[in-house]
Parts: sequence; C-alpha cells; structure tokens
Amino acid sequence: MAVSGVSSSSQRVSSSSSGMPVLRSGARGSSVKTLQTLLRSKGYSVAVDGSFGPKTLAAVKAFQRASGLSVDGVAGPKTWAALRAGAPSPSPAPAPAANMPTLRSGAKGSAVKTLQTLLRNKGYSVAVDGSFGAKTLAAVKSFQRARGLSVDGSVGPKTWAALGASGVSSSSSSSSSSSGIAATGYRRGQRVSIRIAPVGGGRYLNVRCAQAYKDMLAAARWAGINLSTTSGYRTHAQQQALYKKYGSPRAAKPGYSNHQMGLAVDIGGVGGYNTRAYRWLSANASKFGFANNVPNEYWHFTYVR
Repeated sequence: MAVSGVSSSSQRVSSSSSGMPVLRSGARGSSVKTLQTLLRSKGYSVAVDGSFGPKTLAAVKAFQRASGLSVDGVAGPKTWAALRAGAPSPSPAPAPAANMPTLRSGAKGSAVKTLQTLLRNKGYSVAVDGSFGAKTLAAVKSFQRARGLSVDGSVGPKTWAALGASGVSSSSSSSSSSSGIAATGYRRGQRVSIRIAPVGGGRYLNVRCAQAYKDMLAAARWAGINLSTTSGYRTHAQQQALYKKYGSPRAAKPGYSNHQMGLAVDIGGVGGYNTRAYRWLSANASKFGFANNVPNEYWHFTYVR
C-alpha cells in the first residue's frame, strides 16, 4: 500500500491487520504524523512532521520498552494498540468538597466510591467498591502524610480538597506562583525566573510539579516501592559541569535541559526497564503528569503537563 508518496516496495510502510500501516524508519506521510501525535500524547518529545527519523525511532523504541513490547522500532499492530490504549475514560466531575461528607473507616456508599476513585487517580491501587476498609484507610493515611495533612485517616474538607474534589481550593493541594524559592531557570537557551520547592534528599523541583512528584513517591511507597531523588533542578553551573564531563547526547547542552527548569527528575531505585519499580512508574507516572520520555534513560522523568 502507498502512504503519502511512500510505496510499499520501499518496505518502510506495509499493510497491517489493525487498519494502520506498519511503519519503519524512513517512512513519511500522514500515518507517521498520527504515530508522532500518539507518541507526544504519551509524553515523548517528537516533532509532528510526518517523517519517521532518528528521534521518532528512538521514541518508538522507548515506548515499546516501557510497554513490554518487542523493541524493534517498528510500529506494527501491537505498538499501535498500545499507543491507543491507556487513555483514561472521562470521569464524572466530583462533587464539591464542601458538599462531601466526612468519611471514616467503616463507611460505605457512593461517597466512598468517589473517595476511592480520587485515590486511584493519585496512583493508589484501591478497589472502587464503596467500602472504606483497611486498604482505603492505609491509602488515605499515606496521601495525608504526603500532603502534610493531619494523618488521622479521616476524610474531611482538607483531604477532599487535596484529593481534587471540585469547588474548594486548599493551600495544601496546589502550589501558587508566589510559593517556593526564587531561582534562575533556562528554557531553549534563554534565562528565565522560576520558583522551586524541596522534594526531599536535598533536591528541588519547579513549584509546578514538586507536589505532584511527592504525591507520586508517596503512592509508590504505598505500593511497596521505595524511590529516591538523585537529581532535580540544576543550576547553570551544574549543567555545564555535567556537559563537560559527559558531553552530548548523555548530557544536554547547558541552557537546554529540562532539569534547569526544575521540570525533570532522575529517580533512584528504579533499577532498569524490566523491574517492578519501572513497571509501576510506567503505569502510574502519567497520573501525576510525568513521562519517561528520554530514550535509554529509565531513571529520567519529565513533567509534561
């Protein structure tokens, strides 16, 4: 079959039972744009230009590795299916926190289901069964601890607001532009002012994502996975030192690293692509706005919201 001027004889594009063509490095056309759009929706920084070049190939391989597929760089039926899967179905907007009841262990009903749904959205693997049992209690306490709330297992207005129930704002549920510590960031080589906040271990991230990252680590701990932070926000001097030591492509050119915006983090305790920790991150990081979008760096996650 031919796609936008690329003949099947080139063996870069061939037919697939999935209804989408099998794409390989060198392919061009609208199907490649569809592939690139789906990759971007998964957090991979590729241009939607219709050209299956080295960056698209690297992104496909990284996605295949993260999804447990054969890492061949070919977008076939399984890769197409995986790219199209996993998008959460729209959920009904939660009731305003001000109208939600205070819930405690032993409670049952629709409000408990709402609580459990919000906990799942935060990465906690609890059943949405409407029963406030031991696992829901443990998840509530873990979330409260991560958010600096009173760890009492009782779900009142502050916990509802931090979980994201609509209608109520809370200083513990988001970071304002005036919070954090003033710092110098770099975006595309240009110096900009940012604000950063501590995330533990002496590391900092942009206030845009610091709380989301701490929530993610708390959810991982609740699942029995202990992660640490090996690198977060970097000063220009720190990025220069890394670039001098490692060079490209292992280290980004100073002024062009997401670490210098405080929007990238290197996570310790992952151990590789075929580990329980990485599988957990692959399944849950997007819930917190993070994506493992740098090929061959299983430890590197970027905030993409």
